[in-house]
Amino acid sequence: MIQLIQHDQDTAHFIEDYLSPLISYDKEYGTELLLTLAKYFELDRSKKLTAQKLHVVRQTLYHRLEKIKKILDLDFDMPENRLNVEMALKAYQLIQQVGVPTK
Repeated sequence: MIQLIQHDQDTAHFIEDYLSPLISYDKEYGTELLLTLAKYFELDRSKKLTAQKLHVVRQTLYHRLEKIKKILDLDFDMPENRLNVEMALKAYQLIQQVGVPTK
């Protein structure tokens, strides 16, 4: 499955469509907003638990989530967006685990 994801152009475009602005922002500014978003989904969108796991106060997390929404230009809490962003995150994480670069 990982090989299919690695070599599938549709997957690469899907990841790019949903995450590339955030990946670029993290690289340019040295932030970890992608990690913040991944933890937020991993912890079932619990802001309290996400803030605890990231060792930040909740207000900082709220600020980060709003920044992410602005960068991605979508509300990832809406069901249709959430599913796409989560799938793109999972595909991106799988590719990163095996060391294959994406755009």
